[in-house]
Amino acid sequence: MTKATVGGRSCVSCPSFLADNKQRDTMGGDISGPICGSKMLPLIMPTQPKDAKDRAFASIAGSCDSYGKQVSFSTMSVEYAPALSVGGDAESISAIPDLQQNARCGDCTHYVRSADVHEKTGWTASLCRAQGSLMLDNKLPYYARTCGQFKRHVGPKNPRMSLEKFVFLPTFSPTFGKIDLVAQYLKSFKGGFNPTDYQTDREVTARHTERGIRAWRRIADPEGYGADTYLPIYDPSSFPKELQLIVPKTGDDSHPEMYADHNGYL
Repeated sequence: MTKATVGGRSCVSCPSFLADNKQRDTMGGDISGPICGSKMLPLIMPTQPKDAKDRAFASIAGSCDSYGKQVSFSTMSVEYAPALSVGGDAESISAIPDLQQNARCGDCTHYVRSADVHEKTGWTASLCRAQGSLMLDNKLPYYARTCGQFKRHVGPKNPRMSLEKFVFLPTFSPTFGKIDLVAQYLKSFKGGFNPTDYQTDREVTARHTERGIRAWRRIADPEGYGADTYLPIYDPSSFPKELQLIVPKTGDDSHPEMYADHNGYL
């Protein structure tokens, strides 16, 4: 496995890296993908492209406060069921609360079978949508016993839950580290405007001028609700000289002209 590194770091070279036999010996099972043994977190998704895996190893190691620390792992208790967080899910389906002592993963609306998880991700483990965690199949009774979120399916047959609307952590994306969101925005940027020469969208009265307002900009609600709003554009020279120095200007290091208005208002 080729190691992509950030500052020479990669999860693969960390003592906490658990995979294959070492993972099975420690947890009493494996998910067919490496985990961080110190934090009990899956590091990559088996179905990710190799370059995405390498970027994930480098990114995680580069910001890890435990990287490189010497650790030793002993075999976990048979009843210890580690929660291996990989994402989250906000979707709810027809369900009713039930007594937790009756909990059984296979009867729960949050349970996704290991076969379905493996088909989509390559991990050989079941998944709890409520917890956002992988579960070792041979320890399902212990997960159910301590879960606290068991919801029995209502109806004659328990449906096969899917991962359709489950949101995995960003590091599990096939393109992790490959797409630069800032560069994408700059590429599509159509150009802003310089407030010092913006032509007003409404009359500027003498009283406005006294208050330092040189122009007004009309803001229309993209959804078409309510009246238009007018934002004042001030003349920088109306401020004291010491404040003029901190007024954002086109071309500053902070580049206010590149402001990303994600709501589309401006």
